[in-house]
This record gives sequence, structure tokens and C-alpha cells, in this order.
Amino acid sequence: QSPLPDRRRQRSLIEIVEFAADRHAMRQPRHLHIRFVQKIGDEMGGGLAVDGRIQGEDHFLDLGLMRARDQALNSSQRSLYLATWRRDVADLREECARRREIGLDVHWLDPADLADQFGARAHGAILSTLGGVVDPYRVATYLLLRAQAAGARVFDRSRVLQAQAVRGGLRLALPDDASVQCKHVVVAAGYASQHWIDTPVAKNRSSYAFVTDPLPADVLGELATTMAWETARPYRYLRTTHDGRLVVGGEDDAIDIPSRRDRRVEGKARTLSRRVNKLFPRLRLEPTFSWAGTFAETDDGLPFFGAHPRQHPRLLFAMAYGGNGITYSMIGAGVLRAAIEERRHDLAALFGFARIG
Repeated sequence: QSPLPDRRRQRSLIEIVEFAADRHAMRQPRHLHIRFVQKIGDEMGGGLAVDGRIQGEDHFLDLGLMRARDQALNSSQRSLYLATWRRDVADLREECARRREIGLDVHWLDPADLADQFGARAHGAILSTLGGVVDPYRVATYLLLRAQAAGARVFDRSRVLQAQAVRGGLRLALPDDASVQCKHVVVAAGYASQHWIDTPVAKNRSSYAFVTDPLPADVLGELATTMAWETARPYRYLRTTHDGRLVVGGEDDAIDIPSRRDRRVEGKARTLSRRVNKLFPRLRLEPTFSWAGTFAETDDGLPFFGAHPRQHPRLLFAMAYGGNGITYSMIGAGVLRAAIEERRHDLAALFGFARIG
């Protein structure tokens, strides 16, 4: 693309979208109880909260923007949430009941059920029929194409140098004297978003994963169509790919130096394999490829959406940090739209910058 010229009164999406694993906060937050934070993400993952209302399965399944035809882009799977320790059973049973109250199709499995259906060794689990797997890069590309078809202009590799207040909004300064003038700006640049504020609001952490060779259908069993994760924090998770491989991840740590993180990859993959094999004895997984990635966590496990008190009020931030990035992003879209339309949103204060003073 050539540098972006000055075009007024046109919608533009600028900058490259960055992606990371969708993670829970890896340690107990200082300001909110971990179970409360967990319930916000886990329960709203099935019933998205918009303007204070809990929407049920129909809303989740009817999200038109996520209707992609490619099976590798968007596929339905069940979700199995395992009780790692016996002490987790009571809370997990309560969560199962709460999910059922808002209309989600969930079932409680005791240890015998888990062994019979999944070959798993755990103290119990929630089995949810409502789940899905997406490729985040391809989903973002699909959404950008949808926006482009609706009239938006998309310019990647266009670095924003500065945001200047002008009458009626902001002017974004780009290299080569190019600029964009607009009424509102939403900064959704992943970890790079923190460069726009003077005090960091999240810390980067590392997470690890590996993938196996394709596994026979009789080995995968019910896991071929079921994602699994656990109540431990940090947790481990696994899911299948469209060609029958298993992706296993977890073993998060506080390392934020790439060279140190990368030296840990093989050891972390072995640990993940050992622990998952203990949870699912019949699998006997062996890593084929392994890697590490970055995720961010906030002190209270919640994201930040909206204007920063020391920035222009029309400069809005979408920082879906805190561990439930995909779920939080859906909620944040409603929060930011309400801000642009000058409407009240019940979650604006909870997810705003005012909570950190």
C-alpha cells in the first residue's frame, strides 16, 4: 500500500492487528476474588453481556460476523471444564447451576462419567454443548474484509506517530506528512496500545504449547469434538485441529524476556505432555512441534475499555487484557460503541480506567 493520504469523512482501520493466546490471569488478583473474575469470563463466554442483559445461546450462535464458511475458521465443539482438585468441586457445581439458570446447555459429569466418556481422571466436570474454535488471524482477516465490503478503508503497515486534538475530533499524524482526521479513534493494537499511555496497566507473561501428529479417531474418542481445560490456575488446556492433531497449552510463567522464554519451550512441552497424559491416561501424547507466546494480565484480571483520563476523550482504548481476551473483546465492542454514540453502558465503569485511580 502507498502511504495513507489525507482523506476526510471516510472510515479507516489503521495498523496491524496482533494476536495472542486467550488466557486467564495466571495469579490471584489483588482487588477481586479469582472466582468472581473467572465467572465473568466463563459465564459471559456463553451468554454475552450487552447493556446489562444476559443474552443466551441464540445470541451466541447468531453472531453474523462470525459466520465463516471455512471449517478451519470456525467450528463448533463442546467444552469440558475439569475440577483439578477435590476442593474445586463445590464451586464448579455452583457454576454449572448458574450457567443452567441463564439457559446454557450444560451437564455435570462425576468421575465415573468422565472415565467412561473421555477416559479422564478428574473429580468432576462441566460439559457444555456450546463452544467453538476459531483461527484468530483468519477471523480478523474475514472481519476486515466484511468491514471493507461495507465501505471501510483498511490500511495496514501504516504507523501512527501522533494523535492531535482538532476541532470536532482528532488528527492522526503518519509518516511522509500523511494524516487522517476523524471524530473518534479506537486504539486496538494489542500490547502496543500501552505505548499510548504514561503508566502501564498490564504485565506481559509467557504461555507454552505443543501440537502432536494426527491421532487415530479411536484414540481421540470424544475429545475429537470437545475442548478441555481445568480449574487450576494457571490451567492447562487441549483441543483438536481439523486434521486430528491435539494442541496442548499452559504452564504459564512470569518470564517476559523472549530469549529466556524460548529456552524453556522444550522443557515446558515435556511437562505439559506428562501432566496431560496423567489426566487422560489413554492419550500418551508426544510433542511434535512446541512454541511459546505472550499474553498480558492486569492486576484485577479485568480489561480496559474507553477513554484514558489523561488522553483526549475521543481517543478510546480497547485493551482486552486480563485473560479472557476473546470474551472481553465482544463485551468491549458494546462498551466502545456506546461511548461513541454517547450512550450509557452498565459495564463502562467496571472496565474503565477510573478503577485504577
